[in-house]
Formats: sequence, structure tokens, C-alpha cells
Amino acid sequence: MFKSNASNLLEGPFRHAKRLPNGDLALRYRMSDGVIATIVRSGDGQPARRVKAGWQQRPTYKLSSPKVQGIGEAESGLEADAYRIFDIDPSVLSYRTQPFVVNYRTDGRIVPSYPDAEIKRSDGTFEIVQIKTQTSYRKHLIENPRFRLERDLFEGLGWSYQVLTEVEIRAEPRYSNIKLLRHYRNRVLPNATVDIVQAMVKRGAGATIRSIIKNAKPSGLHEVDIYGMIARNQIRIDLSAPIGPDTRVIALL
Repeated sequence: MFKSNASNLLEGPFRHAKRLPNGDLALRYRMSDGVIATIVRSGDGQPARRVKAGWQQRPTYKLSSPKVQGIGEAESGLEADAYRIFDIDPSVLSYRTQPFVVNYRTDGRIVPSYPDAEIKRSDGTFEIVQIKTQTSYRKHLIENPRFRLERDLFEGLGWSYQVLTEVEIRAEPRYSNIKLLRHYRNRVLPNATVDIVQAMVKRGAGATIRSIIKNAKPSGLHEVDIYGMIARNQIRIDLSAPIGPDTRVIALL
């Protein structure tokens, strides 16, 4: 059984992968119950599975974010909402969709699984994410053994693992806050203005959107300018409360 340590996590568990003749990277892992899994990542950075437009009559999306590595695609509105959260979350350094395939060999047959995303956190750790509706997740837990195995598999390799459903992804008021902020992520302020706002936030532990707009020199800042800075991870707020003029603004660490 492969064991990761902190130094391995900085480069990811694929640091120890075997290079296959076609250039792909493969990790082989034997679980405690004897099931063998092989995790395969494309050697040229392509997704393990391309999202098919209109598949199962669900909407598909092309992702546009500086945090996306490679070809970013979503095959449902729920996935797209999850990726919007990653875009705003300052702890997410980057993410990759359809990052690899996991082939489980059990009972003499191979069962493939395609995690929806791989996140690299700002502390250098990695996290695997499956995005499912609650109904779909309950069904898969009963019909497909892979979801009962995956957490142990990935955590044994040094990844964190979580399943996100609509309960977590569309929790209010965070969901409404993120939808609002996404409208302003392309609002770019001059570097000098960003520096002024960041300095104000660092100086005053109780800085709010209202106080920043009122006290910024030179004047001319608007509420939407602050929204843009939040959306671009230049400052942050507590997304678990509704955004308003009295929202407290926090400096990035």
C-alpha cells in the first residue's frame, strides 16, 4: 500500500506514478479488502473523459477561470455551480475537471470511475471531489461499490475526498452571494486602487464595504468595485451571511 508524506503532497501523489508506453501516468493501489485500483492520468494533460453536449439531456458548460487547469468542462448546472464556488474560494489555488480515471478490479471485472474534479489547495494539499445530486448519490451507494471505496482509496494516497450534493453547493445565502459576485469577476481596478483598499482592510479590523467606500482616498469607489475585488480574491468576506453595505471585509492571509 502506497503511503504519502508531506513532501509528496507538494507535488501530488502522481509524483510516484509509473509512465506507461503511451505517456499516461498510472498509480496502482491495493486496498485493505484486496480490491486493486489503478488511477490513470493522461500524459498530455487532456481530461480523462470529455463532457458530451446534451448528454442525458443535461446542460453542458465550458469553464472560463484562471484557476482551471487544462480543458474545463461541466456536464450539469450543479457541477457548474460547484466550480463557481471554487473560483471564489481563496483556499482553492487551482482545479482540474475530469482529472483521471480510476479502474477498480473487483470480482474479476473492472469498474471505471471518473472523479469530477481535483483541487489543489493553497497549502499544497490535494482534494478529490465527486459532484452528485442526493438522489443520484444514494442510488450509486446502493448499486455501485465504487463510492464506498473511493474515500479510503484517495485518503490512503494523500488526497482529501468529498462528495458535494445540492445541499452543500446551493446552501443559502452563500449560493446567492457567489452568483452575485460572479457578475463582477471581470471588473478590474488599477493596482494602486487595489493596494489602497487592501491597506485599509489590514489597518482596520472592522472595515466594512460602506466604510471603505466612504474613507478611500482618492474617492470614487463604488460597491461594485468592492464586489469585483472579492470575486478576484483580492480581499474576502464571510460568504455565509448576505452581502450588504455593512459586510465586514477581511484581508487575505
